[in-house]
Amino acid sequence: MSETPGRCAPLPALTDAKPFNAANARGTPGKLTVHIHSASDLRAADSNGLSDPFVRVTAGRKRLKTRVLNRTLNPVWDQRLEFFGALEAFLLKPVVLRVWDFD
Repeated sequence: MSETPGRCAPLPALTDAKPFNAANARGTPGKLTVHIHSASDLRAADSNGLSDPFVRVTAGRKRLKTRVLNRTLNPVWDQRLEFFGALEAFLLKPVVLRVWDFD
């Protein structure tokens, strides 16, 4: 089975792997899901004129990242990142998405 460069099959959601513990936190327990679909026309960061991009997402005090897609300027992740915690905590700070080059 061949894949188009920059296009990968969707993976199951990545989570912060820490179920919400209502006894230790204030607020309404919940889950924030961030769907990272794709990017286009990224800046080349490697000497080969391409990049190895991934996205780092920060929500509240928690941080997750997508998988790295090698040698592409037009990545398609189609990946969901799940953050568990007090919903109010997610509203106190903005959700920040940053695209990085792996190497």
